[in-house]
Amino acid sequence: MRRGIALGLTVMLAATLLIANAQAKWSVARESGMQGDVADIQFIDQTHGWILLAQGEVRYTTDGGKTWIPLFSGISEPINAIYFADEKHGWAGGFGGIIATSDGGESWHQEQIGTSDPIWGVYFRNKKTGWAVGTNGLILQTVDGGKTWMRVNVGIKRAWLYDLCSPDGRTLWAVGSLGLIMRYGS
Repeated sequence: MRRGIALGLTVMLAATLLIANAQAKWSVARESGMQGDVADIQFIDQTHGWILLAQGEVRYTTDGGKTWIPLFSGISEPINAIYFADEKHGWAGGFGGIIATSDGGESWHQEQIGTSDPIWGVYFRNKKTGWAVGTNGLILQTVDGGKTWMRVNVGIKRAWLYDLCSPDGRTLWAVGSLGLIMRYGS
């Protein structure tokens, strides 16, 4: 009995310390000049990252988030998601479709995706192979870096897909409305 109580107290103490340590590490890292909602963030290493702000604004950091450099995306519609495969090749999706860059965000061009449905999530396995998800069960795939996008028919029409990720570059996970969780791959 005592062993069980001691073990229970040890587990509770360890959990409390882990939670306290995790909470102590969070800090606000926001430049005072930034306004609006930040829709998405992605870092490819400890220093290089991108954020999306309201109305299509993209910002870039080279110092781990201490400062954020405005980049011109070329669109005024809201952008919901951003993903960079490396320091140069990135894609962003939103109400204006998908835009892409091959120079780290200095310039962007509109991708032809064949739909006007908003994009909510973007993920690339490498600089050639990627997916985007959106409203009405939309899943798009490219195997040529975004030059062409193909609709993937998975039989879902009413659910919105909000995001996708891959823990290993092979298996994809997508999530959406109505509690939807989808898995692709082995």
